[in-house]
Amino acid sequence: MDIKIRQASENDVPEIISILKCAFDSPSNPPSNNKYLEDSNILTFVSEIEGNVIGTATLHIIKKINRKIGLIEDVAVLQSYKGRGVGKLLLEHLVELAKKEGVYKTILNSDKKNELFYHKIGFKTEQIQLVKRY
Repeated sequence: MDIKIRQASENDVPEIISILKCAFDSPSNPPSNNKYLEDSNILTFVSEIEGNVIGTATLHIIKKINRKIGLIEDVAVLQSYKGRGVGKLLLEHLVELAKKEGVYKTILNSDKKNELFYHKIGFKTEQIQLVKRY
């Protein structure tokens, strides 16, 4: 199984949205941000096998007053490819990219059930997250 990681293009958007809908139980017709892939501080990647998109993940570079943070979001893999290292490859790619971008730390949010997966890739559980949803 040859998994390729590449930066997402506009043509990938429908597949990315479909994968995210399944992974995160998101609304069936979420509003789309047409400028999303053009933002140089938002780096979205897809994983593919034989030209078929099977996963996605995004690195947001957040510029603070005197440093940068990497925020990984929307890590999702098609159910039929889970457990095959696809998510791990995507995350490792984003972590290396974050280092090249000069961030001082990379963070992500996750469901408790995925915590062990992220620990295996070198992430540590620190602090807490508080959320206010709208």
